[in-house]
Amino acid sequence: GVRVLFVLGSRNRMSRAHRLAVRHEQRAHDDIVFVEARDWVPHAVAEKSLAWWQYADADPTLRARWYMKTDDDSLAHLPRLEADLRAMEAMGRSHYYYGVMTWRAWTPLHSEPDAACGERGDDGPADRRPSGRLKRLIAARAEGQPCANAIGPFPFADGSLQILSADLMRAVVRSPLATNFSRAHRTRTS
Repeated sequence: GVRVLFVLGSRNRMSRAHRLAVRHEQRAHDDIVFVEARDWVPHAVAEKSLAWWQYADADPTLRARWYMKTDDDSLAHLPRLEADLRAMEAMGRSHYYYGVMTWRAWTPLHSEPDAACGERGDDGPADRRPSGRLKRLIAARAEGQPCANAIGPFPFADGSLQILSADLMRAVVRSPLATNFSRAHRTRTS
């Protein structure tokens, strides 16, 4: 029950040889999709990720209960993920968000493409007391500190693994905030 796709930005700087290789892969395996995003600047990862979720929402051939995104340097153990997703479905809830969790603080309306503030790591929400990183992020938000204008910290599934239930994915991509972010970044050239 898993379909794997390679997602590329339609706004890219591929050479002719690369375009031919991608075309060959697509014809052979039907496993490449192009999304409306830049695919050459490192800070465009949020733009490309959102473009993937929007593509998945709009394409009727991709109807699924779960949608996943991994980085190109990540390797997912699909049997383990399927077992975890089955266990979550058995809980009978909605709006699932699963992945490699970290804490992040964000600066709204920041001029930089990546508005994250403070340190990060793979020590997201735990059952016990707050991690040292979470305590430092909270301290960094105090008045006069580097992240004083940030919001959060929030638990965040980093790019190495993000899975959203279909209902959550639709709620996110159809939100005014996501629509505005996407519209703003489609016009960027650098």
